[in-house]
Amino acid sequence: TRIDDLTAALRVVTPAGVSESLRLPGSGAGPSPDRLFLGSEGTLGIITEAWMRLQDRPVHKASASVVFDRFPAAVDAVRAIAQSGLHPANCRLLDPGEAALSGVAGDGRSVLVLGVESAHHPVDDRLAELVALARDHGGAPVGGSPGSDGSAVGTWRSAFLRMPYVRDGLARMSVISETFETACTWDRFPELYEAVRR
Repeated sequence: TRIDDLTAALRVVTPAGVSESLRLPGSGAGPSPDRLFLGSEGTLGIITEAWMRLQDRPVHKASASVVFDRFPAAVDAVRAIAQSGLHPANCRLLDPGEAALSGVAGDGRSVLVLGVESAHHPVDDRLAELVALARDHGGAPVGGSPGSDGSAVGTWRSAFLRMPYVRDGLARMSVISETFETACTWDRFPELYEAVRR
C-alpha cells in the first residue's frame, strides 16, 4: 500500500502560496497534484495538513521468506507476484549483498520477504499462493511453513528497523547510505540494477 493511495487531500505551503486540494474520492481530470507533492519529498512545498483514508487495523497477518540461488530468477518471481493480483502487504527482494548486510543470508543467495495482512479475512491461503509463485521461479521457502514468522523474516525486520540508526552513525563518519526510490519497466530492470551496483 502506498501513502498516495491513502491520501484524500492536502494543504501545502509552496513558494508561490498555499495549495489546498478538495476532499473527493478521486478525479478523472488527469494527474493528481497531491501525488506530485507527496513524491517531491518537500522540494515543491511543505505539507501542513493531510486528510487520510483510514483502514481497519489488520487482525490476520502472515509472513514467509523464500531464498533463490539466482537473483534474476528472484526478480522474475517478484514480477509474477506483482502481476498476480494477490497484493501482498510486503514484497521485498534482497539481493545477495543486502541479504548479507542485514544478516538474513550470507551464502550468496537472494531472499524474498513476503507478508500478507487483512482486517477481516484469514490470509494463510493468499500467502501460500505467493510462496507457490516464488517456488515456480526456483525459490525455496525457509523458516518454517508459510504463515509462520520464520527467522529470516524476523532477522530482516530487525535490520530494517535498525537501519536509520546505523545510517546516522555512518553519516557522522562521512559515509552516506540511503534508499532511493525509482521506477522502470521490467525489461529495463537488469540494466538499471547493474548501473546502480556500479
